Amino acid sequence: MSRKYRRNFAVERSIDLHGMTTEEAFAQLSDFLARCQFEGVKNALIITGGNSMKTSVLRASLMKWAKESFGEYIASFAQAQLHHGGEGAFYVILKRII
Repeated sequence: MSRKYRRNFAVERSIDLHGMTTEEAFAQLSDFLARCQFEGVKNALIITGGNSMKTSVLRASLMKWAKESFGEYIASFAQAQLHHGGEGAFYVILKRII
């Protein structure tokens, strides 16, 4: 995802995973991504929490899940800009249903 695209990223839907266990977060995220894809949402924001001083388990898990478990939903993802959460959030571009 280019810098210019991230700078102008228009969030259509978002989900906050703060305070969830990895199992809860996985289930919530799975439902969220499926619902977004069904509704035709292109851009989503996923908030995991954490920053450079504090590593978030959910942040690390999301990066793994995006590649291994949610490939059918996610076309691309990148760290969010500071005004959307910085290192504790991700922009996600969803695949369209064919």
